[in-house]
Amino acid sequence: MAKLPHSSFELLRALHFAAQKHRDQRRKDLDASPYINHPIEVAETLARVGGVSDLAVLQAAILHDTVEDTETTAAELEASFGREVRELVAEVTDDKRLPKQERKRLQVEHAPLLSRQAKLVKLADKICNVRDIAHAPPRGWSHERRVEYLAWTERVVAGLRGESKGLDRRYDEILHEARQILLREAPGHSQVSIELVPRSAESLDADLRTLREHFPEVSTVNIPDLLRLPVRSWDACQRARAYVERAIAHLRSMDFDLTGPFLLKDVLATRGLSEVLVVRGDAPQELGRRVYPTRPTDLIAAIKSQLPGLKVYAAFDPYRSSLHVAAERARAKLDAGADGFFTQPFFDLRQMDVCAELLAGCEVYWGVSPVLGPQTRRYWEVKNRVIFPAAFEPTLAWNRRFAGECLAWVREHGAHLYFMPIRTDLVAYLEDIL
Repeated sequence: MAKLPHSSFELLRALHFAAQKHRDQRRKDLDASPYINHPIEVAETLARVGGVSDLAVLQAAILHDTVEDTETTAAELEASFGREVRELVAEVTDDKRLPKQERKRLQVEHAPLLSRQAKLVKLADKICNVRDIAHAPPRGWSHERRVEYLAWTERVVAGLRGESKGLDRRYDEILHEARQILLREAPGHSQVSIELVPRSAESLDADLRTLREHFPEVSTVNIPDLLRLPVRSWDACQRARAYVERAIAHLRSMDFDLTGPFLLKDVLATRGLSEVLVVRGDAPQELGRRVYPTRPTDLIAAIKSQLPGLKVYAAFDPYRSSLHVAAERARAKLDAGADGFFTQPFFDLRQMDVCAELLAGCEVYWGVSPVLGPQTRRYWEVKNRVIFPAAFEPTLAWNRRFAGECLAWVREHGAHLYFMPIRTDLVAYLEDIL
């Protein structure tokens, strides 16, 4: 049996110490993540990205917030881990007695004066923080505050550069990524999602490669959960995250039994999903397929209770009932905890204008889908009760023109759009539109 190296034992000892000190602390993100995740990530970034193997530096990374954010004293650190680690932690520790703006000013001023080892820890810390600002920002932070934080880290990092090409490069990459995310999330900025059907893992990968090659600005996909297909929506979304920034899994409320253990919690958490779309779903054609009387509002409320940090969209259907009933159902979904809506596809801007008044103040992804040929048109009319405008034509040219008009409409209204190409060639449909 291989013996544990002494350095590994010392790292574990530092990790145990930090875990004990931070045991009652949580990060400020919506999920209230355990605080210890952050120092672990900082140390891991140093080792993986920066190639750092210096034991004292890795220990200091794990311990870097203990003096600043817990009751740990510098003397306690030195007694447990030695003078070098204590000094490194001291170099990256703010004086909490000072006002926040003064502490931030001093970080910029002191960054060039830090030792090489402290600069490495500080830079890895900023990399992790910038990533969190983009993907898991503190609860209540405005868009403006997040933008300002990124600019401040850039000033700090200017004094830390030159010690590790890998860390320098990674900071630049994560800063660019964060700014792109915030640009897309800016108030009034319209986002576009593409609905991809996961007919197989291989076909999904092919669609995602096409999306990345031809439409690199599209960073979101939403994926339906179709029981006749081998890939469930949550597994498809986990796979999609290798290609796009956001992947929204559809969940059919009738597929979940809420009278027993809430198994969906582990399904979503283990796949790292942060957004879902709850729909009711159509009854399966297979008579032996089990369904439950779970309403979308029931599932939305259950998800929000068990996973409060998860963003939950609900469906809005203006066709299968009166608009009055559709509006009442939308309000019920909001009351259950829905954060916004994905609509059924529209084929008439005038109808979108009417429904926009019903959904005023809500985050909405308006649906658009190409209808090519009389058979597809009949499907929408019979299955979904769509009424097409008199000017509608089931041609690629008409559908491309309408897609462009819808994109202009959502930008004017500060809303979002999702395209549901189904079996239509994505490039032929949307080239020169997106």
